[in-house]
Amino acid sequence: MTDEQLRILRNMPVFAIKAQLLKIGVESKKYPDIVEKDDLIKLYQIKGKEHVIKLHQKKNAKTKQQVTKVDTKSKQKLAMAEKQLRMQARTQELTEAGEQWATMKAMKEFWAAEMAESKVKKSENAKKHTVEGSAASLAAQFDDLEMEDIPMVKLGDASIAAPFTSKMPSIRSCVDIIRQGRCTLVTSIQMYQILALNCLISAYSLSVLYLDGVKYGDVQMTSMGILMSISFMSVSRSKPLDRLSPVKPLTSIFHPSLFISLLGQFSIHLVTMYIAVRSAKQHLPPDYEADLDGVFKPGILNSVVFLVSNVQQVTVFVVNLQGRPFMTGLTENRPLLWSLVATFILTFMFASESVPSLNKYFQLVSFPDEAFRDWILKILVFDVISTFVLDRLMKLIFCPRILFASVEGTTAKDVLGLGKTIGIILGIMYMFLGNDETWEELMREEGRLDELAMNATNLTDAVSSVAEACIGAACGAETNEL
Repeated sequence: MTDEQLRILRNMPVFAIKAQLLKIGVESKKYPDIVEKDDLIKLYQIKGKEHVIKLHQKKNAKTKQQVTKVDTKSKQKLAMAEKQLRMQARTQELTEAGEQWATMKAMKEFWAAEMAESKVKKSENAKKHTVEGSAASLAAQFDDLEMEDIPMVKLGDASIAAPFTSKMPSIRSCVDIIRQGRCTLVTSIQMYQILALNCLISAYSLSVLYLDGVKYGDVQMTSMGILMSISFMSVSRSKPLDRLSPVKPLTSIFHPSLFISLLGQFSIHLVTMYIAVRSAKQHLPPDYEADLDGVFKPGILNSVVFLVSNVQQVTVFVVNLQGRPFMTGLTENRPLLWSLVATFILTFMFASESVPSLNKYFQLVSFPDEAFRDWILKILVFDVISTFVLDRLMKLIFCPRILFASVEGTTAKDVLGLGKTIGIILGIMYMFLGNDETWEELMREEGRLDELAMNATNLTDAVSSVAEACIGAACGAETNEL
């Protein structure tokens, strides 16, 4: 090592010298007694020479391996031909001497000579591995070495090694990296699932149902879009748990537990939407025709599709949120919990028609009867429960350890806290949303209540006119008969 290299090495801090040792394959932890900078520099000089020797040996081995296969085969053929000639000559000598079984005796002598030569080679190789042989080999290698082959410390090496260094006297930093990596992996997979299911649901509701004249109102799209945006933003706020789980997470979305669950959930959502739409079509007028290019008009079909699609989108978040044991769950992620619970409660308030003016403000029409309303509520509950049970069943079959680890840390306190949060949100929403007069006043200020009343009056007048015409026609017919 040159003086310039030694000077640069001495100006480095201790952790940078350790990084240089690690670069040549030496772990400083194996030498706990060596802590001073001077000792580390001496260790680097010794190990640097050994490293150069290894590189020199690899170089020699690589040079030997550069012999082509053709040369190797030709040498082997030449050696074999020489041995065959010697054996033939010996066989000829024994035959001329009158020996019986001359060929067998020649082969026996040939194998004896081969075995003796093999023993000599083994003894020579054994001598090379002794202390004297190793010392002679090292001395010869040192004579051939050039000082330029010694690894030189370069500027910036300390910066490269800095992210992998820690001032803590433990492996806590490694655990933190693993926890954060698992959290990132699980978050990415759950986002793939959520986006895939939401895209499939939206594709059906916005393309296939478009042929039936299904459209969403401005208030509906704005309100649900805001709540869904909050949910998407909150999903990425999940943090890893403080304790590293002994269970490994799933690494691919095509794992049977995830992929079969995704297909099953979409099938349930599709069947639920189909049943709800078919039930709503039974209450449409006989002369109903879908106006594909017309403006939005509230109707029973639009209201049912809006309610079912909202519940399905929220269910996708709740069911596919991974949570424990790799990251914080739904109860720790307050923004996500509040947005999902608020959307659930608001949708079921719409479906139960507990606040009629609220439904009118969100451009939803009243259900034809209580039986139909109860049927829609049952469909919504079935969609939520069936998808949740299917997802947990797939985990129980294909990855039971993850399922058991997810419920291992759940306590009664967590359940009570979740129930308390739902109760608080429900109370707040009914306090601010449960007043009919407030919504009527709001619609009156926006000019929508008068429009609804005008439409209702026009409809009543039209029905009355038709009835009077029918009655007049009937009376005229009776007069003519008389």
